[in-house]
Amino acid sequence: MINTIIAYDDNDGTLGEYFESSHADIYLTIKSNNFVDNISISGLNCTEININSILAKFAGKKFIFIALSHGNCDEFISNEIFISAANAHHFANSFFYSTACSTGKNLAYKLIDTGCHSFIGYDDEIEIIFDYSDVFYTCENFGIKTFLENDELIEVSFNKMKEFYNSKIDELITGTMDDLIAASSLMKNRDCLVLLGDCNLSRNDFN
Repeated sequence: MINTIIAYDDNDGTLGEYFESSHADIYLTIKSNNFVDNISISGLNCTEININSILAKFAGKKFIFIALSHGNCDEFISNEIFISAANAHHFANSFFYSTACSTGKNLAYKLIDTGCHSFIGYDDEIEIIFDYSDVFYTCENFGIKTFLENDELIEVSFNKMKEFYNSKIDELITGTMDDLIAASSLMKNRDCLVLLGDCNLSRNDFN
C-alpha cells in the first residue's frame, strides 16, 4: 500500500473552506485508488505534537505527505507552527507535496537534508482568487493526483502540472478582465513551482 498523509487547515479564518475543498479534491483521487491508504489531519489537529506522533508510526517507511495550509519560507502554520526545522527529520523517506506559500525556499532544503526524498511546492508567495477557487486548487493539486493515478516519475508529474497550469491560463487569457487577472495569478503561481530532491521516483517506490 502507498501511505499518504494529508494535513489541511480547514479551521483557518480566511482560507479554511479553500483548504477543505482542496483536501476533498485530492481525497476523491485517493478514495478511488485501492492501493492508497490515507490519514487526513484537519486544522485543529495540525499541531507539531500530533504530526510527530503520527509520523513516528512511519519511521523507516516511505510515505507521501501533503500539506494544505499557510506557510512561509521556514514553517507550515495552522493554529500553531506544525512543521519546521525542529521536526523536519520526521519526514525522512517521504515525498513531500506542499501548496503553502514560500515553503520551497528554505524549509524544503532542510527537509531534503534530513532525508526527505523529494519535494514539490512553491518558493514564493502564491495567490488565490476566491471566485476562481476551483481552478486554483485544481492546478495546485494536479501534480500529486497524476502521480498517484499513473506509473510515472515525479519529474513527469511535475512537468504535467506545469502543462495543466498552462492549459488553464490559456482558457482564461482570452476572457473577461477578471479572467485575465486570474490568469496572471496562475502564471505567478506556476513560476514559483519547484521540484527538489530525487525526481526519478514513481508511486511504486512508495508501495
